[in-house]
Amino acid sequence: WIYDARTPYVGDATAVGNLVHEIGLWLSSMELPYNYTISLQTTSEPYGLTIHFDSVTAHVLGVERDIDKRMYAIAPSLLALIGNLRQVQWTYAAPDGTAVTRSVTLEEVDQALPDWIEAYNLDAGADWTAPESVKDYAASPAALQQLLDLTCHGFYVVTEEDGTTIFTPQLSRRGTSTLLIKAAHSIPLPLFHFHSRISGRSTP
Repeated sequence: WIYDARTPYVGDATAVGNLVHEIGLWLSSMELPYNYTISLQTTSEPYGLTIHFDSVTAHVLGVERDIDKRMYAIAPSLLALIGNLRQVQWTYAAPDGTAVTRSVTLEEVDQALPDWIEAYNLDAGADWTAPESVKDYAASPAALQQLLDLTCHGFYVVTEEDGTTIFTPQLSRRGTSTLLIKAAHSIPLPLFHFHSRISGRSTP
């Protein structure tokens, strides 16, 4: 169970790696079925982790979009279950060889929570209250289950503006594109639109 894999410190490399693995075991939509390594940023705040995807794997057509979908889905759970983690980042090579880096911060997810939960409540007929922080979902197994339900329910669009990741909830009864995602039960993930931040460097 994912809850038992939580850790208070991002500096515990073994625990962090195990958590990423456990999340994928419990939710196939959040599994990372690609070769990757993990690096940790622990010398100064904000503490973070970066998942580096194999550059050869990412060159396969369509894989970069799948990586982004899975990482945007898994990031809130990582931020919740790693006590002092404040940023999740990932890197891969685009099909043309350029290096792509994306990130999600604790502040971005916390800011999105009220609207995200309001959208869920309206769509699912629930009456959940938004916590102050996504980290509050680590308080109990029941709380974590709410976060996982939110993640699998999806219905948000991700955009990047001036280096900031913005999560915009989309209700199923308000958007055709999200209805298509809900109908595709094999991929219970959000729909994403990106403004890519790409450098001219090839990934190592």
